[in-house]
Amino acid sequence: MKIVYIKNMVCHRCVLVLDQILTSLQFPNYSTELGKVIFEEVPSSEDLENLGKELKKVGFELLTAKEDAIIERVKTSLIKKVNDLSNTMDLNLSDFLQKETSINYQSLSKLFSSVEGKTIERYFITLKVEKVKELIKYDKLNISEISYELGYSSPQHLAKQFKQITGMTTSEFKKNGIRTKLDNI
Repeated sequence: MKIVYIKNMVCHRCVLVLDQILTSLQFPNYSTELGKVIFEEVPSSEDLENLGKELKKVGFELLTAKEDAIIERVKTSLIKKVNDLSNTMDLNLSDFLQKETSINYQSLSKLFSSVEGKTIERYFITLKVEKVKELIKYDKLNISEISYELGYSSPQHLAKQFKQITGMTTSEFKKNGIRTKLDNI
């Protein structure tokens, strides 16, 4: 078995695209998840090179460096946490990431900050704000409901973080705001 990590996978559609690529390259016995492929049999270096080329065509990247793979695991874990509104928001961030990665949080935090130039907490807040933007645009939940779903202590706390990150209020965003691509965060 071999796990290969892939950069820039941010949603379910990315997994579908990855499945299409793997099928077209005729890889046998694999499963895909957000940010990774699990091969039952170790692929040849030539097969991985071909996979890397195909991934680049659609904006993904095959990660070979251990540190890059760890960073991507953190990012995809946080994206999954934010996207799954029924996910346990009660676990604090450090416990959640230690559980997801089996790596000490202090080590994760230090590596993430040195590579990304921002803390894990800042990255997570930015992801949550992007989710707020998405939910505002869908116009199915009000701000109170959104704040509850995303684990904010209050709608005021959500509004304060939203303004801090975006420079606008949620009402201003609803009128003319633009979302940021998750792979650009």
